[in-house]
Amino acid sequence: MADLIRMVTGEGERFPDRDLHPDLLNRLTAEANKTAGHVLRMCIRALDYLPPVDITFGDFLRGVVTADSDLVADDDRGYRIAFVEAFRRRGIYPRDCRSLAVDSLLWEEPDEDVALGWLDGIDTSHKESREDLWKQAIDNAAAFYGRLKDRSRLPAETLRKMGLALDDDAPKTIRRSIKDGGAPAFDVQSVRTTRRIGPDGEELPQLVVEIVQERRGFSDAQEQTNVDASGHRSRAADFIFRGGCTLIIDLHSAKVRYIVSKDILSASRLEAQRRFLFERETESLGATYFGLDSREEPFAFLHRNG
Repeated sequence: MADLIRMVTGEGERFPDRDLHPDLLNRLTAEANKTAGHVLRMCIRALDYLPPVDITFGDFLRGVVTADSDLVADDDRGYRIAFVEAFRRRGIYPRDCRSLAVDSLLWEEPDEDVALGWLDGIDTSHKESREDLWKQAIDNAAAFYGRLKDRSRLPAETLRKMGLALDDDAPKTIRRSIKDGGAPAFDVQSVRTTRRIGPDGEELPQLVVEIVQERRGFSDAQEQTNVDASGHRSRAADFIFRGGCTLIIDLHSAKVRYIVSKDILSASRLEAQRRFLFERETESLGATYFGLDSREEPFAFLHRNG
């Protein structure tokens, strides 16, 4: 594409004022259309490589780069570099990355092999209708939840890397399960299969699992600390704080390729949400009409000032 533009304009020259040849216009249009299609597919694939909560633009960039690298090992057209450069020009930098080099932006793989030997109960067959897909997703989520509820299925350190707090020392503000004797609760919100086809026809079958935990949050940091430790509170929580992970599982080997997590125990994320909600100088326009309760509406929450 770049060579084609240079052929038309010349290095350092203005774009010609005269009309271009129809064959050249058709070629430019075809190349631009193909490029736009590649970019769109990269953006769509990245949605499976994002954490289930608290998504940032930096997370999306890492999702784009990782998803494309998984499917296309050799980026000979420079799509990933173009994405990184576009984000850099707009001042968007992912957190916890040493640099903006493509290799540094890849989501980290688990240090140890996490093989899930209990995926045999998960239905990964192809479904034609949307109703069948919906039923499959519901059944798979229930099956995955039942297996993960047995803490022995995964090592404790792996559960922590997933951003979950499931042991007895978890803060008392984390939502509890009455059926499980007050143990920390979690939700398997989505279990879906993907089968991506690479440019050379290779198939990449994966299982994408989203797991979320909820924690009660308080506007006063000291009150948060006290309730975390004792569980006793004199009033309802001020907001809900969420954490969890997205698991990318290779269906060939049943191994977890990536754990994209947002830690439910993250003090910095909790404090950032508290400041966003309660330490702004002004309220949003929506609060003028609907009051502070509009915080419970996700879209209103997203577009609030601050």
